Amino acid sequence: KSMQVYACEFNPSGSLLALSGSDGPTYIFKTNNFTQPFQIVDAKFTRLTLSVGWSGKSASDECEFFAMAGQDKICAVFRVDERVDHTAGQWDEVGRFTGHTAAIYSVHLSPPSHANGRVAVSAGYDRNICIWSYDTFTELRKITIGAAMHSVAVTPDFVFLCSPCNAKGERCPTLFEIATGNEVM
Repeated sequence: KSMQVYACEFNPSGSLLALSGSDGPTYIFKTNNFTQPFQIVDAKFTRLTLSVGWSGKSASDECEFFAMAGQDKICAVFRVDERVDHTAGQWDEVGRFTGHTAAIYSVHLSPPSHANGRVAVSAGYDRNICIWSYDTFTELRKITIGAAMHSVAVTPDFVFLCSPCNAKGERCPTLFEIATGNEVM
C-alpha cells in the first residue's frame, strides 16, 4: 500500500520497527519479517501521526512502552509485551498526554525502570517542550522555546535533552537537564 511516511523508528533492542504515515494507524513490524505487520496500532487520531517513540526496557522490566503523537496534539502511550500475540487485537493503551496546543513532532520515552520514574519528552509546533509522566500523564515541567519545534534529541540515559534552537528562537543547539528543565548550555 502506498503512503507518505512521517515517522519510522526501531525499538531500542532492534526487534521491532514502527512505521507511521498518511493512512492513519502505525504499523509495527518484527525485524525478522518486513513483509507483514506484526501489529497495527490505531490511536484513533483524526489527523496525521508525526512521531513515534519507544521506551526500551531493562532486564527488570517485563514490558516496554510505545508512544504515538501528531497533529491531534495528543501523545498516546501503549504497553508492549512481545511475549503476547497481539495479532488479534490492539495493544493496551495506558493513557494520553494532552499538554500541547499544536501539533507534536517529537516524542521520547524513558525506560520504565528509570531512576526518575516513567518520564516522557515531547516537542511541538506550539514552541513547547513538555516533560511529563507516562505513569500519571501529568506535566512535570514545560520549556518554552522561541520557535516551533520539529525535533528534540534525548540522551540514552534520559538525563539531558537538546533543542535545535534557544529561547530566542535562534538556531543554536541548547542543552537542558530533564530532571529540572534548566538550561545547561
